Amino acid sequence: MKVTSADVLGNTTSASATITIAPAATTVPTKSAACVVPKLKGKKLKAAGKALTKADCKLGKVKGNKSKSAKVAKQSPKPGKVLAPGAKVNVKLGG
Repeated sequence: MKVTSADVLGNTTSASATITIAPAATTVPTKSAACVVPKLKGKKLKAAGKALTKADCKLGKVKGNKSKSAKVAKQSPKPGKVLAPGAKVNVKLGG
């Protein structure tokens, strides 16, 4: 960039400068900002645990029959609820 100025007598002065504009730094989050509770009903306990981990939630209390064929019959909180990262989701197994 070049700037020229003149005084009242007509004398001019020039100056040059280079201006560099860099993009703003961006941060990449390493962890999700929230636990968005997934739908667990109908999933086996192992699959429910994986879904919770993927959603940045944790498995809380497990009630009911813990057999290999048991599936989630109820969950608390409900699917879609937004919680703090790592929040616990309780399940009740049936069938």
